[in-house]
Amino acid sequence: SFVPPGGDPLGFHYEDELKAAKRALADWEKEHPGMLVSNTRVGTDLGWNEPGVEFEVVWPPRDRYVEPLKDRKGYVRHDGISHHLLNGNSNGLRVKIGDKVFFLMGDIQPDYMKAYMRPHLERQGKWGCDVCSLPAHGTNKEAAMAEIAAMSPKPKIVVASLGNRPWMTNCGKACVQAYGEAGYQAYSTNVHGDVTVAFAGGEPRVSTDSSKLFPVEEAHDL
Repeated sequence: SFVPPGGDPLGFHYEDELKAAKRALADWEKEHPGMLVSNTRVGTDLGWNEPGVEFEVVWPPRDRYVEPLKDRKGYVRHDGISHHLLNGNSNGLRVKIGDKVFFLMGDIQPDYMKAYMRPHLERQGKWGCDVCSLPAHGTNKEAAMAEIAAMSPKPKIVVASLGNRPWMTNCGKACVQAYGEAGYQAYSTNVHGDVTVAFAGGEPRVSTDSSKLFPVEEAHDL
C-alpha cells in the first residue's frame, strides 16, 4: 500500500485513491490471468529497448516514495494529499532516440518537481531534453516553466496532454499561449489533437491531427 515512510505525518488518509488503484489492478488480473503487474519506478526494465531507442524510468525513486510537502496548501479543494502525493510519485519516462531525448514527466506537480524530481535528475546530469511532455498535463504552467527553463538542454518543443473535461478547455489554450510567448514550440492535445514529433537532419518536425480532438464532456463535480 502507498504510505510514506514513518506513517502519515499529516494525519490524512489515502483510502479513496488506494481503493481505486487496487480495484483497477484486480480488474486487470481478472481479465489477464497470470500476467505480471509491475511496480514501476527507477531501475525498472520495461523491456522496450531496441537498437537506437532507449526507455528509462526516471521517477519515482527506486528505494522509497517521496514524502508529502508538509506546508503545501494545495491548488483547489479537490487536490487533497491523497491526490497530489500520488501525482508526486507518478511515473516519469525518459526516451532517447539517437541523440534526441523525449521526457514524459508524468502527473507530478511543480512543487514536487522542484523539491524532489529536479534535484534527483540534476545529480545524474539528466535534467534536460529536446521534447517535453509537460508535468501535470500542463497545468500550473508558470511554476512548471521556471523548472523547465533550468533544463540543459532546454526543450524546443513542449506538449500538454489534456483531455476533454470542461475545465481543461481554457487550460490547453492558455498553456500553448504561455509557453509560446516564452519561446517554446507549444502544443496541447485538446487544442491540436494528436501531436507527432520527428527529427529530420537534427531538426524537429511537428505534425498534428485535429481529427483526434474529442467533444468536450458535460460538466461534473470533479
